[in-house]
Amino acid sequence: MKKPRKPIAALLLSLFIILTMVVPALAESSPSDGASENEAKADSTATVNVTSGNPNDTLNMYQVIEVSFDPDKNDLSFEFTELFQNFLDSLGSNMIMKQYSNLGEDGLKQLLGEFTAYIKSRGTIPSPIKTATTDESGNAEFNDVAMGQYIIVGDGSSTGALIYQTVTAEVVPHISGDKYMIYSSYDVKMKTHKPTVEKAIEDGTVYDEDKPTASIGDEVSYKLKIAVPTYPAGATNTTFFVGDSLSQGLRLKADSIIVKGFETDGGEGTILTEDTHYTTDTTGAVGNGGKFYVNFKYDQIKQYTFVTVEYTVTITNLVVIGTNEGNPNDVTLVYSNSPFDGETLGPGDEIPPGHGQVKDRKVVYSYALVINKYDKDNKEKKLPHATFAVYYDLPEGQEDEYVATITTGEDGYASLRGLKAGTYYLVEEVAPTGYNLVEDPIIITINEDSATASVIITTKEIKYTADINEALRPVQAENDAGLLVWFDEDGKLVFTNTPEAGYTEAYVKSVVEDVTIEDGEGTPGAGHYIVNVANSKGIVLPVTGGIGTTIFTIVGAGLMVGAVLVLVARMRMASHK
Repeated sequence: MKKPRKPIAALLLSLFIILTMVVPALAESSPSDGASENEAKADSTATVNVTSGNPNDTLNMYQVIEVSFDPDKNDLSFEFTELFQNFLDSLGSNMIMKQYSNLGEDGLKQLLGEFTAYIKSRGTIPSPIKTATTDESGNAEFNDVAMGQYIIVGDGSSTGALIYQTVTAEVVPHISGDKYMIYSSYDVKMKTHKPTVEKAIEDGTVYDEDKPTASIGDEVSYKLKIAVPTYPAGATNTTFFVGDSLSQGLRLKADSIIVKGFETDGGEGTILTEDTHYTTDTTGAVGNGGKFYVNFKYDQIKQYTFVTVEYTVTITNLVVIGTNEGNPNDVTLVYSNSPFDGETLGPGDEIPPGHGQVKDRKVVYSYALVINKYDKDNKEKKLPHATFAVYYDLPEGQEDEYVATITTGEDGYASLRGLKAGTYYLVEEVAPTGYNLVEDPIIITINEDSATASVIITTKEIKYTADINEALRPVQAENDAGLLVWFDEDGKLVFTNTPEAGYTEAYVKSVVEDVTIEDGEGTPGAGHYIVNVANSKGIVLPVTGGIGTTIFTIVGAGLMVGAVLVLVARMRMASHK
C-alpha cells in the first residue's frame, strides 16, 4: 500500500469523515434486512447488494479508501488506495487542498466523478476491482468485499436505458456498546436517470375520433418534450441529440424550428440559441420525407429539467391515403448511458453499445374523394368532362373553405387526394355535353367510417404551373421520388431538392388519371370516399320566377283575353237571330 504524502496525510481522516457524511446524498449504504451483526476482525468481509441497475449489465467496484482493524489495539485506520492516491497526485496539491477545504455535496460529486473519469481514461482498468452482473431485475451482488469505501460504476449496455451516477458503498465497522461490529451485508441503490422524449401534434389537424387528419397544403405543427439527462460530474461522454424522421407526405419547414429550455414543468420557457445551446442539421429533410437532427450542447443546457423542439411540416401531394398506414413521424432520442466511456457523439456518428435510445411516434392521416359520373338511365355509361368545385364546410359564420376544382376523365371518374376529415360540398359547375347540370350542392361527410373504398389511381399526365392561383392545391409539387418540382429560367421542368438561382416553384395545375374501384364494399382504413353522381338528359323547365314564367304568363293571359273576345262575339251573334 502506498503511504499518503504530506500535506495529504494530515487531512486524510478529515476527508474520510467528509466522504462518509456527505456520501448518503449520493447513495445510501445501509445494512441489509436480516443481515447479521458480527464482531469485527482483521479480515472481516461483507456482501454488497446493489439494486436498480440496467438488466444484464456490468457493474464495476473500485476502492477509494482501505479500512484496517487491529483487534489487539481495538483501533481502526484509514488509507487511500494506491489508485486513488495516484488520482490525487494527478490533480496536483493546489487542487487537492481546494477540494479538501470546501468539500460539500457538489464538491464530492465532482471529485468522485473526476476519479471515475480518471479510471476510465487509463484504458486497462487497475486493481483492486470487483465486477458483478445485474440480473433481469437490475440487481447485482458483490461478495467478500473487504472493509473500506468504494465507488460503483455502471458500464451501460447496448440495450440499457439508464444513465448511471457514481455511487459509493461503505463496509466499515461501527461501534456497538464497547465493540466494533460489522454487518454481514449492505445494500446500495444505484442512482440512475432515464431521459424521455414525447412527441405531440400541436396544431393544424382535424381529429377523426382519435386520429389527427390533414389535407394537402395544410401546415401541421409538432412539439418534442425531452427530459435532459443528468450526467455525473467528470463525464467524458455527454451524447444528447434527437433525430426526427418524416415519412412520405411530410415536408419540414426548416425555418420553423424553435428550441426552448425549461427549469420547471410550466411557464413559457427560455428560447435557446442555435450554435450556442444546440446545432441543427436539416440537409436530410429537404423536400419530401427525410430526417433532421437537433444536437444539444450538454454543458450549455444541463441546468434545464427539459427542453422542447417545435417545428412545422407541410402536407404534400405524396401524402399516403387511409388509416391502414398513414403518415408517421418518428423521433429518436440518443444519449450515453455509460458517460465515462468514450467521447461525446453526434448525428452521423456510429452509435456503439453504451448508448440509450428512446422513441416516440405520431401519425397524421388523410382521405381521398372519388366522383363516379354516369348516365341516370344507364349506370354503365360514364360521363367525362363534368367539372366540380369542392368546398370544406366550416362553422356557421365562417365562409366555407375552397379546396379544389376537378373534372371527370374519359372513364367518368375524378379524384381528389389528401383531404382531412369533415363535411364537404360538391358543386357541379360544368355538366357533361348534352346533360343537365346538377343544381343542388352534393353534401358528403368523409371520415374513417365512410371512406372505405379501395381504389387504384394511375397518373397519366400532370400539368404544372408557376402561378399558385392556378394550382390544384396550394403546395409546391413533388415527383414520386420526393424531389421538388421547379421551372428553370427557360421554363423547363426541373426535379431537384437543391435548386439553382432563378428557379421558380412549380405547382400541380391538373392531373389526368385512370381510376379503378376494386370490387366489394371495402373496409375502414382504405381511405377513399366514392360519390355516385347521375346526370339526366332532356329539356329542363325554367325555374319559378324566371323569364319562362313571364312568357307563360303573357301567353296565357293573351289566350284568356282571346277566349273572352270570341265568347262575346258569339253572344252578340246569337242575340241578332
